[in-house]
Amino acid sequence: MEEVPLYEREPRSAFQQELVNLGYSAWYRVPSTQPNAFYTLIGTGLLFHYFQNYPITEYLQKHYRSTLPDLMDLNQRLQHQDRWADLQFWSQIGPALISDFNRKFQGKPSAPTVRSGRMPDKATSTLFESLMTACAGLLVWYELVDGQIASRVWSGTGRSAAVYLCGAEEEGWYYLLVHSAFEQGPGKEGFPYFTTNSSSRDGLPMPRQPQEMAVESVRQEECQPPSGMLDFIRTINQQMATIERKCDTLASRLDSLERVFGEKLDEILKNLPSSHYSLQS
Repeated sequence: MEEVPLYEREPRSAFQQELVNLGYSAWYRVPSTQPNAFYTLIGTGLLFHYFQNYPITEYLQKHYRSTLPDLMDLNQRLQHQDRWADLQFWSQIGPALISDFNRKFQGKPSAPTVRSGRMPDKATSTLFESLMTACAGLLVWYELVDGQIASRVWSGTGRSAAVYLCGAEEEGWYYLLVHSAFEQGPGKEGFPYFTTNSSSRDGLPMPRQPQEMAVESVRQEECQPPSGMLDFIRTINQQMATIERKCDTLASRLDSLERVFGEKLDEILKNLPSSHYSLQS
């Protein structure tokens, strides 16, 4: 690990904005070329879930101590308050997880890929399934394909309990995604916390397909009046505003004339002889 991952909350690209639209409120971002980058983020996600108070926490702790002892040992050794800002801690997460995986895959064709620290080819579904079995995880991964966001989902075989791990990649960057639900209260079964049936895909946030976005665009266009009509409406509004101002000015002038006329009439009445009033009475 050459540098501490960037922790971000504000989208700076269309891809990141779509992640926000899917419900993710923050992410750790690292260069995909950084050594062990993929495994560093996966290990971080596991440690994040490890400290949550889930009904399956006891099961997870037992499973991780048995299957991922090096990662758990690192977690125990470096417990200081500022470890998430400590490059030494970050630099050991990926190698610890790779060491645990190496024992699992030793002697298998996939072992060199894991030991290299590179993210496996996403076409090798069986390897990802084996990784997620070891992690007791269900991995949701987003990426750009032909300019559109696509998603992949991998989990261990069977119907075992698992935590949700959410990641993405964009133009040479890997992301570990943090869902906004984590800011709303304690975890319960279901996305983005954990599942007791890792083969289920219910509730996973999936990006919109191109045809869905096209339909939405058509609906928005149908709701918008033609551009000529918009110009006509703007012209009418401007004319109405002018008429209202002129009416206000006219009303103000009438009030002024009425006041002057009243004052003049009072003055004339005051100057009339008192005998004139007597004759009238």
